[in-house]
Amino acid sequence: MNDDVPRPPGFQQERSFADVVTGDVYENAIAEVVRLILELTSANEALDYPNGARIRAELENALQEAQHTFEAMPDGPARVAAVRRLDGLRIAAERQLKRAPPGEPNASPREVDEWKARRLGHVSSPPR
Repeated sequence: MNDDVPRPPGFQQERSFADVVTGDVYENAIAEVVRLILELTSANEALDYPNGARIRAELENALQEAQHTFEAMPDGPARVAAVRRLDGLRIAAERQLKRAPPGEPNASPREVDEWKARRLGHVSSPPR
C-alpha cells in the first residue's frame, strides 16, 4: 500500500500475517502458534480432514520449536513471560489437537468418514 495516499479519517488498513511478523524471534514463535491454532480450529469446524491433518502436524512442530526457542533464552523475566504465554497457548492448542484428524492428510475415505462420524457424535459400535 502506498503510504503517500491520503486516507479518510478512521481508515484502517487490513493486515496480513506477514505484516504482524516482527523480526523478534520470540514474538514470531508465539504468532506462529496462534496462527496455527486458529487455522486448526477452522479446519476442525469445517470437518476438513486433509487440511486438519496437515495443520495438526505443523502446530505440533511449532509448539515444540517455540518450547526449544524459549528454553534457549537467557534466564530472566522475559523467559518466564514467554514460557507462561506458551503454556497458555498450549491449553488452546491441546483442545484443538484432540479434535483434529489423527492421521495423514491423504487418509483413506474410511478413515475420513470415521473421523467425521466421531466429530459429529455418530459413533457406531465396533463389529462383533
